Amino acid sequence: MKAYQALLLLALGGASLALGIDMQPKPAPPPAEAGQPAFPGLAHVLPLATRIDIAAHGSSTTLIRAGTEEAPAWGVAERAGYPVDAQKLRSLFANLGDLRLVEPRTADPALFARLGVVDPQAKSATGIALRVSDAQGHVLASLILGHRGVRPRPGMPDQLYLRRAGDASAWLAEGKLDVSPDPLGWVQHEILDIKADQIRGVEIHRDNATINLHRQGNGLVLDTPPPGKIDDVRLIEVAQALEDITFVDVRQGDLPGTPAGSVQFTTTADRRVTILLSRDGAAVWARFAVSDGDAEMTLRLANHVFQLPDWRLGTLVPISADFLKAERAK
Repeated sequence: MKAYQALLLLALGGASLALGIDMQPKPAPPPAEAGQPAFPGLAHVLPLATRIDIAAHGSSTTLIRAGTEEAPAWGVAERAGYPVDAQKLRSLFANLGDLRLVEPRTADPALFARLGVVDPQAKSATGIALRVSDAQGHVLASLILGHRGVRPRPGMPDQLYLRRAGDASAWLAEGKLDVSPDPLGWVQHEILDIKADQIRGVEIHRDNATINLHRQGNGLVLDTPPPGKIDDVRLIEVAQALEDITFVDVRQGDLPGTPAGSVQFTTTADRRVTILLSRDGAAVWARFAVSDGDAEMTLRLANHVFQLPDWRLGTLVPISADFLKAERAK
């Protein structure tokens, strides 16, 4: 079974949790004392984590771990198992373990809204619920993140309000914990970054026509230039088309909409990057294939399609007329 399929099956197994996080897990957290970690001993059990549920009012995200404990592969269930940004995940675990309780605040549920620790399913909720659990469903850490606190003085650690699952009281805590309920907030948005000086040739297919470019000196030239004066800026844009390609959205499956062209770049290292493009309304979507890519890149690209910024279409698959310098009105 492929890794992304395993991620989806795990996500579907917990689909009943998608609309919110149960804030009454068992067992309850240990008795809280000021100055102690919010989750004592968490560092020892975090390697067992296989699922992270994040929920705010109207949005939720589920991060699922596949692979092994030694080589975990985390994916975003709402985006077909697309890989989680490893740095963001490391920061989450480190900051969660560093949270320390400063002092208890209110135990009156009627006052929870003032601190932002109301259950996220409530209409008035502004907080974010976070739960980390293992493969058996045991909860390793669970809390509602509320408003940020005010630093007592410059140079002191950040503070925030939280309510641990099972606690009667909300707490002021010391630490920093940025958690996004948006699935796209957990992924690395860069797809490729191949510099212009590495492009040896380009073959573009659009509107039943083919355009070829090849490297000549420090730039690209057209194999068969159209009649007229060539716009050198357009040639530079094509050469730079694979630099810092990022996506707006990602999904699994076929390209949506109607075909909008294709392009193949050949690099100076004989790597080939093939991109199929489509239009779905105003949105531009693409599927990527890279020869000689590593296993992670091949799996990530082969099983997903990406929504690109709209302007990318003109740089990836320009038509012949796009290479002509516009005549200025006299």
